[in-house]
Parts: sequence; C-alpha cells; structure tokens
Amino acid sequence: FTFIDEGICTGGNVLVHCFAGRSRSVTVILAYLMKKHQMSLQSAMSLVRSKRPQIAPNAGFISQLVNFEKSLQGAVEQGQRTLQSN
Repeated sequence: FTFIDEGICTGGNVLVHCFAGRSRSVTVILAYLMKKHQMSLQSAMSLVRSKRPQIAPNAGFISQLVNFEKSLQGAVEQGQRTLQSN
C-alpha cells in the first residue's frame, strides 16, 4: 500500500490494473480502502462499484477480503482493549 500512499501524497494519480479490471485490481483497491480508510468490505465495495459498476472479484478473493476484514476488526478491538487497560 506504500506505493499507492506515495502517489496520492505527492498529488499524483495511481493506476491499479489487471487484465480485465474486474477482480484482481479491484481486490487490491478494496483491501487498501479497508485498511487505510477503515472501511468495511461492504462500504468499500459500494464505493468502488459506484465508480466502476462492472467489478466482480472472484469468490476466492471475496473470501480473503472477508478474512482480512475480520483481522482488521480484531486489531481494532485489541487496540481498544489496550487503551482501556491503560
């Protein structure tokens, strides 16, 4: 995600692409939005779909994104518990 961040921070544009622009590249962007902007998978999908209606991440990628979302939620919950105990 550093490459995307650097492009955005310098005022540039970042192109993330794959052959069809429907699954692999979309999965990268969804994961980026989930991690960097604390978006749920559903919110990220809605945002990306509003810009590119033909997105269609494959079932395996969706499964990985669901697991990624759970891991992100777990990290947030762990951080909240740490803050509460201090």
